[in-house]
Amino acid sequence: MKFNISVFARSSQVFFVTSIILILSGCYTINENNLDDQTLAASKDSKIEQYSNVELEIRTVLVKKFNPGQCFGMPSTGPFYGIKQILNDKLWCEYIKNTFEVKSNHDIYEKSQQLDGIKLIETNYGFDFRLVDGRCCTIITYKGTIYYQDGVIEKIDVSEVDRNKRPC
Repeated sequence: MKFNISVFARSSQVFFVTSIILILSGCYTINENNLDDQTLAASKDSKIEQYSNVELEIRTVLVKKFNPGQCFGMPSTGPFYGIKQILNDKLWCEYIKNTFEVKSNHDIYEKSQQLDGIKLIETNYGFDFRLVDGRCCTIITYKGTIYYQDGVIEKIDVSEVDRNKRPC
């Protein structure tokens, strides 16, 4: 069997170049210069409008208090939105930047996922909540009640904390 080294070398080069392109495309960041007029017009239907002012305020307080996260692929309990979809929503991004004092695209995306990952059920005394903090080896689920009256959060009562260790 005759082995042609030039064919092998050529295929290795193609594989290497293709790998580099794929790696670099995964590092692509989105900024305003990458957005066209059609995308900017679509941001009029902002994600911020899906929450009432009270619900958004409560979600924000819970994110600031618990800072839920995810690690090793632990999924959020909320809906998944791609980073480009989130960053195209200028009103939502401005809310997150101003409220949480974040600047990077990654931090904006993470805060968005945190806000969406909180389950709220309105009650006659406020809201019951459930959120999952999936940071690394321990997954923590918080359940509780927020007592909310006349525009004021009176108390946050955590009634259950469930900790599950995961192999790292």
